[in-house]
Amino acid sequence: MTFDDLRAAVPAFRRVSYMNWGAAGPSPSPVIDKIAAVLADESSHGPYFPSVRAARDETFTVARSRVATLLGAGEDEIALTDNTTAGVNIVGAAIDWRDGDEVIVTDEEHPGGFVPWLVWRDRRGVRVRILHVTPDPDETLARFEKLLGPRARLVCLSHITWWSGIRLPVERMASLAHAAGALFLLDGAQTGGHVPIDVDAIGCDAYTVSGHKWLMGPLGTGALYIRRAALDKLAMPGGGFHGLTSASLGALTYTPRPGARRFEISTKSAALFAGFAEALRLHLELGPARVEAHALGLAEQCRTGLGRLHRVAVLGAAPGKAPATSGLVAFRVDGVSAETAVGALLERGSFLARSVPTDPPAVRVSLHCVNTADEVDRLIEVVKSL
Repeated sequence: MTFDDLRAAVPAFRRVSYMNWGAAGPSPSPVIDKIAAVLADESSHGPYFPSVRAARDETFTVARSRVATLLGAGEDEIALTDNTTAGVNIVGAAIDWRDGDEVIVTDEEHPGGFVPWLVWRDRRGVRVRILHVTPDPDETLARFEKLLGPRARLVCLSHITWWSGIRLPVERMASLAHAAGALFLLDGAQTGGHVPIDVDAIGCDAYTVSGHKWLMGPLGTGALYIRRAALDKLAMPGGGFHGLTSASLGALTYTPRPGARRFEISTKSAALFAGFAEALRLHLELGPARVEAHALGLAEQCRTGLGRLHRVAVLGAAPGKAPATSGLVAFRVDGVSAETAVGALLERGSFLARSVPTDPPAVRVSLHCVNTADEVDRLIEVVKSL
């Protein structure tokens, strides 16, 4: 399958130039077909008909296997979740927090990446420390190292920030965190399906992704990687049938599943995860490195073109000063609010973008492998007219 083939399989492109993959992506028809087929099978036979149940178990096995391939992990290190935020909260609930423990987050975190630690602040006295990130990785690293103290328990960062699309130097940050005795958790909401990921090379203890963004899968799907060596530092955050190999009410005992599957607590939709598995298949077939290269090329084109407009300020590194590190491009138009600009982009050019809560708010476009250079040129012309 080519990028053009995938674009043709996304019905949304018949109506809009979709540029909001960082929030949620419309699914291509092969993903929808997989979801519909599982729902039809369950409806025709019943969810616990032997062949339907066996197919459901296989669906989850395939999904874990493809996530493991996506992340460069072992299948036993993967738990299926609802989304990135669910993974963050699972890790939070698995740590035995003590009063004064510290969590480090960036100043560009999504609420799903910082509110869980505010909850633990209120419950257990956890202290939240904020790292100001910049497009300069060396500057970010120097600031990070100064924040790491003897009470640092966990570092929870976005691999790629959701406002300005900065890609953090996570390999070096993981090394520094471990040297300080902290666990290292990465929010991969903006990376899964967008850029290649190698959790072993990064050295993180946990990595959480969503299926519904750049992967173009359905809402309600995601996954959590837990490094084998980190398992003994994380307790089960809760209990449920799917995370166990056995349980006895009479003996009041339970046995967790080995590996990360112990963190799968609740029943999940086989239909949605069949769609997730298909979305993963399509992405892996296209090639994560090819997807990344296309997105970065469009982002560079977009940043350069917007940077030439006198009333436009591009967030992150100034265009021409440093290459794009993600397909996310955020910008402000002087004299035009972000919400007004987003509305005008849709009305004048059928561009579906969004605003992000920078100070002041900015417009953000997400450029993916199914977007085109012609679309970017048209986008720049519409921004010029604002």
